[in-house]
Amino acid sequence: MDRLREMVQRQFSDYLISPLRGGGTNAVFLMEHSGRRSVLKVAMISNSKAFVEENCLKWLAERRVAPLLYQSIMIDGHTGIHMEFINGKSILSMVQEYLISSSYDSIYPLFSTLGELLADVHYVPIDNKLELPGLLFEAPLEKAFIDANLHKRSIELFKDFGETLGQPPVLLHGDFGYHNVIRDSSGSNRLIDWELASIGDPRVDVANVLFWTHLHFPDIALDCGRVFVDGYKARRRAGCSLEELHTFVIYQIWRIIDMVKDEFPNQVKLEWNRRLLWAFDHVFI
Repeated sequence: MDRLREMVQRQFSDYLISPLRGGGTNAVFLMEHSGRRSVLKVAMISNSKAFVEENCLKWLAERRVAPLLYQSIMIDGHTGIHMEFINGKSILSMVQEYLISSSYDSIYPLFSTLGELLADVHYVPIDNKLELPGLLFEAPLEKAFIDANLHKRSIELFKDFGETLGQPPVLLHGDFGYHNVIRDSSGSNRLIDWELASIGDPRVDVANVLFWTHLHFPDIALDCGRVFVDGYKARRRAGCSLEELHTFVIYQIWRIIDMVKDEFPNQVKLEWNRRLLWAFDHVFI
């Protein structure tokens, strides 16, 4: 990280640079120059994901639902995306603040606006120029660490679901949720972190919100999920029945499981078995 920060400083010598946040896949820096802030995200593992995010930011530039892209550069073989800094609070932090003060009636409108924002994203016209991967609804492959009965149960669920309920593909964020939405200083919701974007069934994004809300906020999750889906349907009429969304929650869990490698700690593998079993018997909406 010290070497990377030094190289970033060389390319942005007029900027005050400080680490902002990041994980195993990206390094993120806050950039300050002449009283203005921006963000530089450097892909540490996959330049292809940075390419996906760059394409999305270009595509969405006039819609103001995502950060503005300033430039894309190479830094020591890694793709760096220089973009707008969105001044505001994440919806997640707002939910947590309201929970501390027991202001539950202030939480539900936040989830309604999440549904509205997602509907607006799914209405964005797409074509081949967007150059995003296609996400297919497919039965999961076996994983050695996943209980065989859970895999069999998943296969049967997806088989019963069939292809008859397929919907026209839309622009998917890939990790849509309260953690990636910032309420900016003007009161608008802005969606960040587009590196997992793809083209596919809209219920993938909807189900992602339901899964993580029930996992993180179980006491209010049913009400939050309902106002979220209602907010979505108010903007975009689409099939979102209980059965459909439950199936897509299981699908989303398998997408995450697919990223878990054999060398991961055993407790991680056991946890995803537990979450998969829990999801089968859980009511999400």
